[in-house]
Amino acid sequence: FWDAFQEKNYDKFLYLMLVFIVMVIVIVLIATYADYMRQMLYIDWRGWLTDRYLRRWMANHLHYIMQVDGDLSKIDNPDQRIQEDLDKYVSLTISLSYNFAWNIGTLCVFLPLLWILSPKKAFGMFYLPGWLVYVALAFSIVGTLVTHLVGSQLMRINFARQRMEADFRFQLVRVRDNSESVAVYNSEETERHRFDGQFERIRRVWWEYMTYNKRLQYWISAYGLVSFLYPFMILAPNYFNGDITLGDLFQIYSALNYVGNAFDWIINVYQPLTDWRATCDRLLAFDEASVAAEKATE
Repeated sequence: FWDAFQEKNYDKFLYLMLVFIVMVIVIVLIATYADYMRQMLYIDWRGWLTDRYLRRWMANHLHYIMQVDGDLSKIDNPDQRIQEDLDKYVSLTISLSYNFAWNIGTLCVFLPLLWILSPKKAFGMFYLPGWLVYVALAFSIVGTLVTHLVGSQLMRINFARQRMEADFRFQLVRVRDNSESVAVYNSEETERHRFDGQFERIRRVWWEYMTYNKRLQYWISAYGLVSFLYPFMILAPNYFNGDITLGDLFQIYSALNYVGNAFDWIINVYQPLTDWRATCDRLLAFDEASVAAEKATE
């Protein structure tokens, strides 16, 4: 494409634009239908999980045992785990899985292309076939390790956030269900102070989340800028030595960008991945409590 500009080849440019239009139409159709299929999978999967969890919760008086048993009462807000956590688990699992599969497909297409397009001389200095693949992989591994080092605490904080939000919602629902008693005893002020105290816990957890998320955003922003610039820096010696043309440079940059983004999957989805992990931990705790309660009733 860039060579067509450089050569001022108008016929070649029109041909490439026609190919581009066809590709856009195909991609739009595939993307739309893929989104429709994900929505279908979401509601069917969530329906199956909801039915499974409700059956376990309502069987053998488990809903009551979880309230009075000392150990099982630590499983906070089982209603929130069934309604919100299952929703979040299914939607995040589908989204992350789709994104992961998309990146695998990207690697299958662009990784061989990047290997072929890589200049013969690494950094314009020594012979090394496919050296750009090694550079992209090494760059991504370093970025992923640093991302996890900076943002690992977000998993614990997201777990706490979900619990605080569920506790706050429970207090609101409790007052709504007992609104007559609250009005008769004129205890609105007492309940409001309880709400303030519960929301203050949410505020403290949120500030902790903001602190760690700020650190993660510093790193991800810096990493993104370096990812944009480093291909030109490592390819500059090859270009100025005449090993590649300007069109080759941009073609290699495009392939390297696709491969790099695919390698950076964990970095790109790290925040929803921490949220998914926290949700999984809450659902697994509910499952373990259900099993323990079932054994206790046998």
